[in-house]
Amino acid sequence: MISMFHSKDAEGLYGRFNRQRYHNPEVDALIEKAASTFDPKERDALLQQAMEIAMVQDVAYIPLHYENVIAGVVNGVEFTPRPDEYLHAFEAKKK
Repeated sequence: MISMFHSKDAEGLYGRFNRQRYHNPEVDALIEKAASTFDPKERDALLQQAMEIAMVQDVAYIPLHYENVIAGVVNGVEFTPRPDEYLHAFEAKKK
């Protein structure tokens, strides 16, 4: 959310991948508050609210592709899939 839906700033901290030049001060404020919130439940609620505004109300981005990533491991290997769907072998651990 920080890189896709927040407006670009002069320091380059926010909006690096906001290629559609989406700008909504309310969404920016929610993302910034979430970035400084330590409570995971509160942070998740703030990001969900920002996503609701950006994707449902404003339709800031229309996804044209969704990729399912299927990963499997053998017994004796522990692996937790990443939310960004990247697969890093060094993150697999022996049980």
